[in-house]
Amino acid sequence: MTKPVHRSSSYDPSEDALSAAAEGAMGDVPADPPLIAVERAMVRIRRNQTKRTLGRFVTSRLDRSVDLTHTVVVDAVEEEPEEPGQEVTVGLVAERLAVDPSRASRLVAASVEAGYIRRVPSQADSRRACLELTEAGKALAQLTHQVRQQFFGEIMQDWSPQERKDFARLLSKFAGLPPKSQFLDDLDADDSDDRADEES
Repeated sequence: MTKPVHRSSSYDPSEDALSAAAEGAMGDVPADPPLIAVERAMVRIRRNQTKRTLGRFVTSRLDRSVDLTHTVVVDAVEEEPEEPGQEVTVGLVAERLAVDPSRASRLVAASVEAGYIRRVPSQADSRRACLELTEAGKALAQLTHQVRQQFFGEIMQDWSPQERKDFARLLSKFAGLPPKSQFLDDLDADDSDDRADEES
């Protein structure tokens, strides 16, 4: 007769299901060193984000007190369109920030009140409101970009120019940046300039 398994009072039955799923998922799949390295790197990146390492760096370098939630909304409004003619709405901000529409609406309202975002009529449907950056929002975006780039520049200061370009391309691909992104175009233009310098 099978002996009963004694569980602690804090036992969660989903733990067994999770363990079984993990064993089934792994099976006899051979280890893939690149995937292992990516997985560990992403864990570290997420941990640093959780500790708000970048956020503290940005806050320490900004020349005035700024609510970092406003920079998140400004980022979402400023982000490149995924398709031609795409307009920025509260729904798109919610999608980009991975939050529910009601939370996105509150975040947008706070950024509008702070003067970084304004509502404008849609070009496609005048009944719908779209979002765009104000001059203050553009200034905040520019300042935030500079501070972040300084942060990453300090981390990558010992990298070669080619390592930086390769990393930028691969990370952009991993993040799903559109192939026609202006940022990738800028990398291509930089490569062209380097080749011209070598040939001269």
